[in-house]
Parts: sequence; structure tokens; C-alpha cells
Amino acid sequence: MRFFIFILFTQIIIGLCHYLVYKTAIHTLPLTENGRFWLGASLIVLSILFFTSTMLTVKFSGPIVSTLYTVGAFWLGTLFFLLIATVLISLIVLINSKIGFTLPIPWISGGLFALAVAMSFYATWNGTRIRRKTIEVEIANLPSSWDGKKIAFFADSHFGNVKNIGLARKISSIITEEKPELVLIGGDIFDGPKINSDKTAEALTGFSKSIPTYFVTGNHEYYGAKAEFLKSLVNIAGMKLLDDTKVTVNGLTLVGLDYQTTTTTEGSAAAIKKANVVATEPTIIIKHVPLNLEPLEESGAALSLFGHTHHGQMFPFSLLTRQIYKGYDYDLKKFKAMSVYTTSGAGTWGPPQRFGTRSEIVFITLKQKPITHFASKN
Repeated sequence: MRFFIFILFTQIIIGLCHYLVYKTAIHTLPLTENGRFWLGASLIVLSILFFTSTMLTVKFSGPIVSTLYTVGAFWLGTLFFLLIATVLISLIVLINSKIGFTLPIPWISGGLFALAVAMSFYATWNGTRIRRKTIEVEIANLPSSWDGKKIAFFADSHFGNVKNIGLARKISSIITEEKPELVLIGGDIFDGPKINSDKTAEALTGFSKSIPTYFVTGNHEYYGAKAEFLKSLVNIAGMKLLDDTKVTVNGLTLVGLDYQTTTTTEGSAAAIKKANVVATEPTIIIKHVPLNLEPLEESGAALSLFGHTHHGQMFPFSLLTRQIYKGYDYDLKKFKAMSVYTTSGAGTWGPPQRFGTRSEIVFITLKQKPITHFASKN
């Protein structure tokens, strides 16, 4: 019931946004009566396209459903830029009426709406780019065999109807070129809709068959055929699932926490206990959501890796994620003695646009943490 209330509420908000765009357009652009009708009819259809196509993807797959969802997702992102244009146009009209200038409102309005559409296409292109980000992290008790070695980390690829095999191949190509010793994936590998997950997993074998690869679940794995998704990653791609478990790779301890069991501080503490984390071991924890950090830090882990936030994906939503995740929504930070890295993600969710953020794969160079010696007092 809550889900349907959320959908209804969100759809009403989206409908109101379309209404604002429509009213601004018909009052500032020289549209004919016929033009106004077709603009209104088009906006009504587009206003319900995203959620309608989303519901269809739950039950069906194929090129028609995929195309409808892709168009709906692109339009949802475009609406964001059109709303910005609507606000600017309204301000200009207000100022023009108060000051008494004779500004060419139709030209200004048309120009801003055109700029909004152009910005949407730019943001869509920006959403296809993946940068290689490099960071360095010191880890206490790190075996000398790992000193200076590189691991790859990404999350939130959201393989689904919008981005799928092409993105998987791009990720595989980048990781293969960088030649890391290890690959870690922080959940939301799949978006949730019905797709051929075997083919997507096969596109990842460029690195997963030759480089040890471990992954954890995200919330979107639970939105679809979770068992099929995991089966494809394990059986086809050869990856290993860390489900509140730990594994040791040449002296380096990896702990993977399941999304569903770690939504609370108590759940995270229980998962850490179940994984039998030892404080003196050089430990990296992979978890999807950067919340409930206390049990992770108290376990003695040197580094925790997260995804989920997308860094807001489109500014100014990055300001919102910063507040929700208390500053741990992106980049390398410190939580007491533990290093924390939250990635902006390798893909996108919903709208394929990115504005003010970038998709990324992170390459982490591990370094031995120097032992601090304290002089004794005489």
C-alpha cells in the first residue's frame, strides 16, 4: 500500500511540473490554438510515461518496453531542465512587468526552453562517460605483497533497459586496461527490470574471469529477479558473492555485507559479528549504503566502500545527498579511524542524465600504514 501511495504522490508532483511548463509555454510563446492543443496532449502523455513504462518492465521485457522506458527516463531528466527554464522565464516576466521594460519575451522564452533541451542532451552524453578515479589508502598490518598494489571498485551500474551490455563492455574494457589485482563491486549491479542477465554477465567476463572479483547486493537487486541476477554473476561471470561473509585474499581480508540485513545499526553490527571480523586483520568492508558506519569502524576495518548515492546524479540533488548521508555521500573521507569511500557510481538510475557529477570506476592503491612509535617518558 505504501508503495502505491508513493507512486501516486510522485505522479501528482510530476503532473504539476508538466502543468507549470505548459502554462509558461502558452503564455510566453506565440502558439496557435492547434499548437497549444498538441503541446498539452503531448505533455499529458509524457507526464505518465515514466511510471507507466516502469510498471510494464516489471512484467515484460523486449524492445518495445525497453524503448518506452528509455524515452520516459530521458524525458524525466529533460523535465528537470525545463523546470529550471520555467522558473527563469517567470522571473524575467515578473521583472519585465515591474520595471516596465519591453523585453522580447517570446524570444527569451523560446531560447531558454531550447537551451534546456540542449542541456538535457549534454547531460545525457555526460552520463555515458566514465572517468578513472585514483586514490591511495593506508592500511595497518597490510601484507608487504599488497603494498603498492591496485584494486578496482565500482557500484551502481544499474544494468537494465537504458544501459546494459554496452556499459558492461565499457566497464570491462577500462578495468582490463588498468590491470588491478582485485575487483570489488558495491551493489545495484542490475537495475531490477526483466532483462537477459546472462548476456550482461558475459560482457563482464573480460575482467571477471582473470581478476578475482567480489560483489555485494544493493537495493535494486531486490527489486527484480534477485536469484537470476546473482546466478548470472556467479555462474556466467565467475564472480563471488559476499553475503555477510568474509574471505582472505593473500592476507587481505574482504568483508561483504548484504543490503537487506544492514539497513539498521543493529543489523550492521549483527552482520559484522556473523562475518567474524577480527580487528587486527587488514580489512576492507564492502556495503551498499553509507549509513550505520559505527559498527564497521568499531570492528577495526581500515577501509569501507559504498555506493548507492550517485552523488545526487544531478545538481542540486548532490546537496540533498550530502545532508542525508552526513557528508559521506561521495569521495574519500575519514570516519574516526576508518577510511570511507563512497562512489558516484558507474551508471545512472532513472534519467540517463548526469549534471554536475560524473560516473566513475575507482582505482585504489593500497599502502602500508607506518607504525607510530612513541618515545617513553623518563
